[in-house]
Amino acid sequence: MNRRDPGHGHLWAVAMVVAVLFTLVGTPQTASAHNALVSTTPGDGKTVAEPPSSVVLTFNEPAIATGTKVLVTGPDGASATDGDPKLVDNTVEQDLESQLPAGEYEVEWRVTSADGHPINGRFTFTVRTGTETSASPSATPTTSSSASPSPSVASSSPVPTATDLPTNVATPVASPADQTGASRSGWWWLLAVVPVGLAAVLGYRFNRRR
Repeated sequence: MNRRDPGHGHLWAVAMVVAVLFTLVGTPQTASAHNALVSTTPGDGKTVAEPPSSVVLTFNEPAIATGTKVLVTGPDGASATDGDPKLVDNTVEQDLESQLPAGEYEVEWRVTSADGHPINGRFTFTVRTGTETSASPSATPTTSSSASPSPSVASSSPVPTATDLPTNVATPVASPADQTGASRSGWWWLLAVVPVGLAAVLGYRFNRRR
């Protein structure tokens, strides 16, 4: 007759109790595990054509807003973030400034897991074309066509230019009538002087003869 080992029976009892507990309670859940980053937008090391409006981090489960922070630094070393991050379901979204330069951006994030433990990380992305120059106004001022002209001092006696002077100035020439009158007056003087001269010569000779 075989006698049953009491220790062996106790082991079977413990195994049955553990099996029942696992069946009723189930396997341990991962609720107490830390959050894990699933993806980012833009992706780590990716290049985008224009600056994005926001940076989105997607986790495997929702995070806690307390202690959650996202810092985005531009190529000039200035902060590119606008406001606080927004938590929606499993995502953490951080808005960015509207005018950003081209270059490499660095994203540093810290998120509080559902179990209260903080996790952090970093990634980068590159912007090919910036938007800060397209919206900036031109630095060179334009002259308005309606600007009043500067007043000019009017001269009381304008000086004529070479173009205002006549090119050909006619020399006055005596008319034929004037020439005829002048010649006639010359003949009358000659007729008056000749007799007087003859009379003087005759008188001189007459006095010598006497």
